[in-house]
Amino acid sequence: MDKIAKDVGDIQSRLLHHRPIINAEIRYFVREFEERRGHRESRLLENLNKMVVETNGQMLPTNLEGVNQGVMSNIIKRCKSPVSDSHLQL
Repeated sequence: MDKIAKDVGDIQSRLLHHRPIINAEIRYFVREFEERRGHRESRLLENLNKMVVETNGQMLPTNLEGVNQGVMSNIIKRCKSPVSDSHLQL
């Protein structure tokens, strides 16, 4: 009786356990999709990544301390300007 129950359990798990079949179908679909598209998406993403890296290199200043000092001096000038103007109006 135990052997029959075990065999029925094995058959049931094989019939109802679809994960291996679904995984194989997904792998097949992805492989076919990539081959038909000629890996265009991968090349497109690689090109976009290169463009982003190049743009970051061009856009970001290499001397951040100098930029920060320039911004800070500009802020200090702006802060002092209204104070000196208010003394003149009194």
